[in-house]
Amino acid sequence: MSKQFSKLSKSSNSTDYGTPKDLYDKLNKIFHFTLDPCTTDDNPLRTEKYITENYDGLKAVWDDNTFINPPFGKGIDVWLYKMYSQACIHDTKKYVMLLPARTDTKWFQEMIMTNFRENSVIYLLKGRLKFVNPHLNGKSEPHIIGSMLWIMNANRKELYKLQDSVKGILLHDWDCNGVKIE
Repeated sequence: MSKQFSKLSKSSNSTDYGTPKDLYDKLNKIFHFTLDPCTTDDNPLRTEKYITENYDGLKAVWDDNTFINPPFGKGIDVWLYKMYSQACIHDTKKYVMLLPARTDTKWFQEMIMTNFRENSVIYLLKGRLKFVNPHLNGKSEPHIIGSMLWIMNANRKELYKLQDSVKGILLHDWDCNGVKIE
């Protein structure tokens, strides 16, 4: 593993990890995204609508099927709150957020676990992603932390398609106390 990428991926100063295009393409076939509220000027995922850091996606209305890959670091919780609130308001729209699989963090325990409900699932991705960042990861090495998706408002058919096209484990049908719902 590149010492530069490994060192920067452990640092809270390094928060931008571009979504691997093959992962996005698989997700897009299922959820039909039209909005990326957290991207760069070149709109690498080619969504119809996109918002860059200059316009602050947190201030926008997300009333489209939305893919979010927020900065991985301090402040990630505000992106979680934004997605949750938009998914509640626009309950016919799909929301998929790519996150580090950090179940030990305050944001995971206070936001995702607390708001885990019927229309919310966690999808733990198998292996480690090779994030796009030519400056930090020129050799396309896997990130040192696993990744997950937090998905809201998806239906069962979409979740079955997800399991067929992206390797991972779907967590659903559990209440907040870890008891399986029959």
